[in-house]
Amino acid sequence: APAEQHAKPAKQKQQQQQQTSLRDPQAADAVLQGVPLIIPKGKFDVAFFQHSMQVSNKQTSAVVPYSNIHHVLVIDAIPKMPNTTNLVLVMKRGHPVQQGKNQLDLIAMQTRDQPELQIPAPSACQHLGTQLTGPAAVVLSQLLASYLEDIQDDTFLTAESSVFTSSAGEHN
Repeated sequence: APAEQHAKPAKQKQQQQQQTSLRDPQAADAVLQGVPLIIPKGKFDVAFFQHSMQVSNKQTSAVVPYSNIHHVLVIDAIPKMPNTTNLVLVMKRGHPVQQGKNQLDLIAMQTRDQPELQIPAPSACQHLGTQLTGPAAVVLSQLLASYLEDIQDDTFLTAESSVFTSSAGEHN
C-alpha cells in the first residue's frame, strides 16, 4: 500500500499532538488541586481540557487523552478506609500514558468524601448546572463523564459490595 494511505490527515495529527502535549493548567476548563494519586504516587493537580486531562505536580506530569481511557473503576467499599473512594482510570490496551520515562496502564486517584468540592461547571458540564458540587469522586466522575466521548455500559464500573472483601477476607 502506498505510504500516503498510512499518513494521518494534518488536522487529525494536530489534534493528536494537542491531546498529548503538556499545557498550562491555567488554560484548562477545570482544575482540581492537590488530588492524592496512588499511581503515580503523590498529590497532583488534575486539569481538564477539551481532548485530554493532565495530572501534574512540581516533579512530574502526564497527559491522559480521553480516547485512551477504557474504564473508570469507582471503588468506594474499601475495608478499614471509610469515607474514601478510589477512582482508577484504566487505559485501553496498547495506549499507555507517558509519565516521564514510565508508561502507565492506569491512573489511580484516592479521594475523601470530605470536604466537598464546589467548582464552576465548565462548558462541557453545563447540562449539570452552573456548579459541580459534591465529594471529590463525584465531581471527578461528572467531569470524566462529560468529556469522555464513547461511553459504553462498562465504561464506569463499581465494585459489588456483597462480594468485595479485603485481602484479609473481611467485608466492608
